Amino acid sequence: MIIDKIKFKPGYAKDDSKTFASAGVEAEGLAPERIWRNMTNISNWNRYYPSITDIDFDNPSDTDPHIYDKAQFHFDLADGNKARCQVICFTHPKDDRVGRIAVQGTVFDPEGKQINEMVLELMVGVPDGEKHKRLTVAAAVSCKEEIGNAPNNIIGDKLLEALNSLVDWSKKHN
Repeated sequence: MIIDKIKFKPGYAKDDSKTFASAGVEAEGLAPERIWRNMTNISNWNRYYPSITDIDFDNPSDTDPHIYDKAQFHFDLADGNKARCQVICFTHPKDDRVGRIAVQGTVFDPEGKQINEMVLELMVGVPDGEKHKRLTVAAAVSCKEEIGNAPNNIIGDKLLEALNSLVDWSKKHN
């Protein structure tokens, strides 16, 4: 069970904002390392979050699809928007420590105009007492500016769907 809270930089994570949401799921029978390996592989992100249509590192010499501390990458969204991101926190899970990834990104419209900034944080908990019985996978996203047509429930539902897909993928793929 995750006992840590997701922490955002100042200016983000306004709980009453239309563009703040969090979600969590329990994964039974999976080791944190297995979830982590799939969570950090950006080539799989469109399987968990189908709105991503294309994703790649900014540096073409990065051939390993796993993100790392300070990694910079970009992705296209199905709605035509694009995002440029950088990993700002990257902590591997251990037996007694939650795994944590935080990504800060800037979102651009199809014409290249900046429309928002966001922070996404993902966490993989440690198993609850009995090795690999049950662990929690959580995510939260916060945008700097509110997006009028994106109420929390839609963002939260998409996060929850993505986390469930990540857990299902991790069960099938090592």
